[in-house]
Amino acid sequence: MKAPRTHHSRTSLTLMELILAILFFAIASAVCIQLFAKAHVISRDTALRENAVSAVQSVSECIAADPAHIGTQLATGNPAVNTDQAGFHLYYDANWQPSTQNAGVYRMDVRETPADDLTRVTLEVKKLEDDSTLYTLDTDYHIPKTL
Repeated sequence: MKAPRTHHSRTSLTLMELILAILFFAIASAVCIQLFAKAHVISRDTALRENAVSAVQSVSECIAADPAHIGTQLATGNPAVNTDQAGFHLYYDANWQPSTQNAGVYRMDVRETPADDLTRVTLEVKKLEDDSTLYTLDTDYHIPKTL
């Protein structure tokens, strides 16, 4: 007596290929989504740093106009400059416009260290949310002696 013959359906092979193709595209899309998310984070951080560099450059140029009177120079372009023993503090809102301390999202600390004919000025921009430093610049200015 012969064993009954079974017919294997070709649809099971096609179904297996389809499942493998879906699995491949799912893995590829997960990798692509992670890459796009990382690119977005890098782009956002770069824009923050560019804005911080621009703000520091602007303040540095103000100071360079008259390094002997930093407080006066800073008060010229900024409505609310706070001062304490550490130095001057300028606040910026989310759009990098000068603002008050209460509305500030970013803070620029301006510290000066006088030494003979040079004054070292450190400009440091921080994000107030987590106190992380976005950009720091150390500059030296020559202060001419008055006669």
